[in-house]
Amino acid sequence: HKNFGWDMTWNGSHTTNKILSLGVDANGKANPTIGTGTTRDSIGMPANGWFFKPYTYADKNGDNLIDDSEVTVSSADQYMGYSQPRDILSIQNGFDFFGKKLRLTGLLDYKGGFSILNQTVQFYCSNQPTCYEETNTSTPLWRQARVIAQRYTSTKTQVGYLENGQFWRLREVSAILSLPQQLAARARAKDASLVFAARNLHIWTKYTGTDPESNYNTGDVQTDFETAAPPSYFTVRLNLHF
Repeated sequence: HKNFGWDMTWNGSHTTNKILSLGVDANGKANPTIGTGTTRDSIGMPANGWFFKPYTYADKNGDNLIDDSEVTVSSADQYMGYSQPRDILSIQNGFDFFGKKLRLTGLLDYKGGFSILNQTVQFYCSNQPTCYEETNTSTPLWRQARVIAQRYTSTKTQVGYLENGQFWRLREVSAILSLPQQLAARARAKDASLVFAARNLHIWTKYTGTDPESNYNTGDVQTDFETAAPPSYFTVRLNLHF
């Protein structure tokens, strides 16, 4: 229809990687793994995989509080998943009105299949005496247990702060209005348009940190440590075509 148009663009990807070889050491023996920290490269695992000691917990006395005796931490590190998004999807819709004189667009972004280390809360709860926000009867048991697991057990682990980074974000909306030819002519332009755009408007996620896209690290692995979320932007622009 000459007064209405609708177009949609989808872009997506899914990635999987596995390390097949890490070379040999000085004695000619094959290296099974490189690194001893929370991210490592290991044969048969993805690059920069997360590694932590897992733990179990149970509220044995039913008081809605997890104490030291109710958390058990494993003695061995285990692979805990991808540190980079495996699934990426963007969906853009465009709508044209009034013979293409007004165009509205919206962009949704999705990322999933990876985990983020929430170092902000992890750091606070490793240094504060009580970390009350995580250790009261109204806090979910899993959040209480992660404090115990990293502070009070004989074998400690930070794995409780490794969270699912999955999210949907309303990345951008925009409106482009073609101005009347008479107005463009006053500016000695062939045509003119007014553009309004807004970016990073809303996010849907279960991640408990500041934002699953906030990143403290400058290396290959994203971490969230007292880092601001991506800001929202609102812009207005006048386009003149001479």
